[in-house]
Amino acid sequence: MYEDIFDSIRSEAEKRNLRERTIQLYCADVSYFLRCIGKPVSDLTLEDAESFLTIKRLESRSPETHNHYRSAIKFFYKQLCILPDYAYQRSFISIMMTFPVPT
Repeated sequence: MYEDIFDSIRSEAEKRNLRERTIQLYCADVSYFLRCIGKPVSDLTLEDAESFLTIKRLESRSPETHNHYRSAIKFFYKQLCILPDYAYQRSFISIMMTFPVPT
């Protein structure tokens, strides 16, 4: 269903010399995120990522799992999503960098 997205994730990740396991986790985490949100990629917003991560944090996911989701979604938005403008993209990246990690 999301094969073109996974191909793009793989391509961008390989350009950055990420490990195969990291690429696999990014694809799995992004797939899970997209299924949970239930929207076409073209309709995704910053709020979708924030709400997904908040829900996962409230479900008492381990910090490691939460960080995997956060890293994969950040990579996906930063590298593959066309965001409305540069300021919005910078806002998203800074929010994702400082999103509270469960302890």
